[in-house]
Amino acid sequence: MKFQILNILVYGANGQIRSIELKPDAVNVVTGQSKTGKSALIHIVDYCLGRRECNVPARVIRKHVEWYAVKLQTSSGEVFIARRNPEPGKESSEDIYIERGTSLSFPEASSLTKNANLETLASILNQVLGIGEYTHEPKAGQTRKTGTADIGKALFYCFQEQSEMNRPGFSRRSRFSKNVGSRILPVRDRRHGHDAVSGCRTSRCSRRHRFWPAPGWRRHDGESVRA
Repeated sequence: MKFQILNILVYGANGQIRSIELKPDAVNVVTGQSKTGKSALIHIVDYCLGRRECNVPARVIRKHVEWYAVKLQTSSGEVFIARRNPEPGKESSEDIYIERGTSLSFPEASSLTKNANLETLASILNQVLGIGEYTHEPKAGQTRKTGTADIGKALFYCFQEQSEMNRPGFSRRSRFSKNVGSRILPVRDRRHGHDAVSGCRTSRCSRRHRFWPAPGWRRHDGESVRA
């Protein structure tokens, strides 16, 4: 299975296209001065892959951009996804343009017309990633809610902002719910065989997990993590 970002694009209100090209099968490092939009790249990709709200900072980019877009390389070919910048005062847009093929060129701004919505986008991405229809039904007496596996759950593990990586403990407190990881994408600790996501409570475990638990869970040292 292949799923790689080839380009991250913005379409300006004047029709101009600006693109960052990424090299496939390699680690890409984006550098630049502070406050020049590097962190916004994460939000653009996240938004184009189906996040309900647009978290691109409401500054220069939001003011001058009409569409955000990404070009992906997958096992079955290329996928171009563009999503309209939300109107002022709104957090999201359902205007999505999707094109699939091989060696796709960037469409002109005038060609970007809605041909999909969030549900269609999620379905296509799930298909591309090979995520089949799966629903976790909790056992009788459990308080967990029914959960489904989809692209949105997978993205919890894909994006870490600078503010999160600089935070002591490097936890996913801001976007990771207590139940999502353990019921959909459990992480097993190889040393003891328990879920790293759900937290360790064994006295023999003296080291911390690579993934820290969310607020209210316990770390290896027994200290509760509070929001």
